[in-house]
Amino acid sequence: GNIVYGPIPARLNGSSDLSLPLSLTVGAAYTGARFKLALDASLAFPRAVHVAYDFEQQPIEGIAPSSASDVKAEEIELDLTFQPNVNLGAEFEIADETVIDVGVFTNLSAVSDEAIKRGRDRVHMFGASLALGLLGKQARGWFGMSFQYGSADTQALSGNLNLNEALTKGVVADATSTVTRWTIAGFIGSNYSFVKEAKKGTKPEPGK
Repeated sequence: GNIVYGPIPARLNGSSDLSLPLSLTVGAAYTGARFKLALDASLAFPRAVHVAYDFEQQPIEGIAPSSASDVKAEEIELDLTFQPNVNLGAEFEIADETVIDVGVFTNLSAVSDEAIKRGRDRVHMFGASLALGLLGKQARGWFGMSFQYGSADTQALSGNLNLNEALTKGVVADATSTVTRWTIAGFIGSNYSFVKEAKKGTKPEPGK
């Protein structure tokens, strides 16, 4: 006569699918005597991401199989929408063969309104970067850091989160919470040119 609560094991095999989106990008740059400016904008046309689908149950001895509707409910699909982004950068020469690079950029989310209704989160990120560049005749070194930040409201559970509350009142996201995401990263980079710089007044050798 006692009610016993416990986990029900299930073993499912399924598939996942991720399609690469179509992306269009346009940009422009301007070079001055001791500075450079660059601007580019992009628009991605992402497709739905099938995180998990086509589930099939694997039998477990002594355990009754789940219903077809319960198995179907385990499938996860993330709807996406148009994703525009903008990058703006500037480079300033502060000394011979030394430059400062600064930039601002967006990392907007592609999560759609339909996905948000199903409990997904959409956090638009905005960031900036700063780098010191050491320029040589054939080599360049870069030292810098990048930071991005985003915040958005999301649905959350309220009340006492325990098994009795869940069984009597159900699990309903009837409250609002704030999701905050941020990333900070440092980077060191370099690039090298194998083409030697020609001396003034001379012509480069054939094939070089």
